[in-house]
Amino acid sequence: MKFTLKRILVISVIAMTTGFTSPALRAQAKIDGAVLKDIVTKELNQKTKLVGTFDLYEESTKKVRNLRMISVEEPVEDKEGVRVPVKFRDNSSGDMVTVEALLQPSNNTYKVSDWKITKVEAAPKVETKESYTDEEVRKAIDDYLAQQTKFTDNLMFFDPKIENMRKLQLVEFKNNYRHFGILTIETADFKDIETGDILTMDILVKVKKGLLEVDSLKIRKIKNGEGAPASSKPPAPAAAPAPSS
Repeated sequence: MKFTLKRILVISVIAMTTGFTSPALRAQAKIDGAVLKDIVTKELNQKTKLVGTFDLYEESTKKVRNLRMISVEEPVEDKEGVRVPVKFRDNSSGDMVTVEALLQPSNNTYKVSDWKITKVEAAPKVETKESYTDEEVRKAIDDYLAQQTKFTDNLMFFDPKIENMRKLQLVEFKNNYRHFGILTIETADFKDIETGDILTMDILVKVKKGLLEVDSLKIRKIKNGEGAPASSKPPAPAAAPAPSS
């Protein structure tokens, strides 16, 4: 028998409030996992639209984690509602973080009511020291780019000038390392695969607590590609010609 979303929600509420858990009712009440995963994905897309990461406070460390989504897992149902595990990677530490989205019935659908970190797998630690060679800085950048593009193939970068995410691919390094104490800057060209723009960007690498980490990327200049010029707004429509006398 085919069940509508409304009918599934009604059955789900009955099952949770009455404790009736026969296999037949559980099968009927279980909403399509793809629908729930889509609800969570859309919610995350909204939360990461501007900065590219899902920023979530972790009570145990008293810090905010900057998380980049890897995958949305299959939903799990319990007495509190429906939980959808989501796997993330922490942009700062490289830790693998599992976050559960708690969904509750709302207006004939489901809505995310809470987010909770449930598991953290610490990234492997590397040997610490005070100074690094150009080759070691380059390896840190290579490792960072490999980590950021492992699941998406592209480097996702928010460009504040166009207020949108860019999908970038590395073109070349300039091999021009500038050392300023704990800070090293290298420059590289990236290509926006959607617009064809070439972005020359500074990659800032810092020594943090004895570890070498990519701190940030900053745009130095943009060369417009063959696509629509993403670095500028659409031109205003031309004014209508004045009537002839």
